[in-house]
Amino acid sequence: MISVDDSFADLAVVRLTGVLTLATAPRVCETLTQCIAEQPAAVIADLRFAQVEHPQLLNVFSVVARRAALWSGVQLVLVSGAALQGRLRFPARALSRFVRIYPTMTIARSATRRAPLRRLAAKILPPTELSAHTARTYVADVCSTWGCAPLAPEAALIAADLVHTAAQHCTHDLVLRLELRQDLLTVALTSDAEAPLPRVTDLTHASGSSTTRNADHITWTVLRAPG
Repeated sequence: MISVDDSFADLAVVRLTGVLTLATAPRVCETLTQCIAEQPAAVIADLRFAQVEHPQLLNVFSVVARRAALWSGVQLVLVSGAALQGRLRFPARALSRFVRIYPTMTIARSATRRAPLRRLAAKILPPTELSAHTARTYVADVCSTWGCAPLAPEAALIAADLVHTAAQHCTHDLVLRLELRQDLLTVALTSDAEAPLPRVTDLTHASGSSTTRNADHITWTVLRAPG
């Protein structure tokens, strides 16, 4: 069984009970991915009350972490409890290359407060024709403030294209989000309608889409600074 606890400030805790099997692993992957798409500071997978049918099934957590790292700085953290003890000790060590593992919830929550540095900015836009221009100007201004001017023209164009397309099909406000991690700039748009992926350019590092638990769609692209 999988449940999500949103009662912690800026954290999503995904609790697993019962047995993690080949049949349940896709649902775990989907839930973790949806929680990451909602952009908390961290997602904690609580395995204290779970069992793992086979050690290789722990790979689901490294897969989710690696996919998330393509476009987001959201941390995925595991609380091990008994699930990663004994015969799972070796795969847990391999897993820790991609996901940090802690023995208790208290330690895990404390560790998430020491997140890697990332800069975030977001703007809510109405689904109108004027919002594409607003998005372009907003992204250019943020890039100037953050000192990543070489990425500004491409990022602004991608943001405007995403907003223009989404505004034609959405009924609710759009959320444009920017995230800067070292030399990687993510441009992401959340809307209530699925949008096509942004066009690929020489600066494109990765692109893709995700969904949240309330079925909103997030379309994103990551640009890498030249040189």
